[in-house]
Amino acid sequence: MPDEIPSWPSQVLPELSTSYAQNMEAMSMRTQMDSGFVRQRRRFTTELQTYAVEWEMFDSQYQIFISWFDEVLNHGNEWFNINLATGGGLSIQKARFVGAKYASQYASFAFWKVSASLEVMAPVRMPPGMVLLLLDLEFVDQLEDLELATSAYYELIHTNFPANIT
Repeated sequence: MPDEIPSWPSQVLPELSTSYAQNMEAMSMRTQMDSGFVRQRRRFTTELQTYAVEWEMFDSQYQIFISWFDEVLNHGNEWFNINLATGGGLSIQKARFVGAKYASQYASFAFWKVSASLEVMAPVRMPPGMVLLLLDLEFVDQLEDLELATSAYYELIHTNFPANIT
């Protein structure tokens, strides 16, 4: 039986702060040629995204976080599931701590701010050709607007496929 991926213990630890930043990793490689154009090509088939995240924790939650990080995630080296917004709404994503580390700051009496970079496996993307369909103005007019079209697509995906597809 394969090892079970642990999940963020949301029953005892807070969810992420409402604002966090996403950084795309370079997926292309450029090579300068002796003559002519620079050659550019895709480097990887699996896409990783990095998110700068932050939690606000009470002292007791911070102690639980430290223990969970060390014992469950093997000092932050293991993958885990976390609820994260990745452009298609809030969904469970497979993540791990970049460099197996986090930073913490004592903000006030018994209150901590914990920040980290999370490396996230690429979320489910639109199938090839779907973006061309959504950019077709006649199709979008039939669905009233682009927001309705993309919402319908994501609802279809999230109801028909498990959230932990990797």
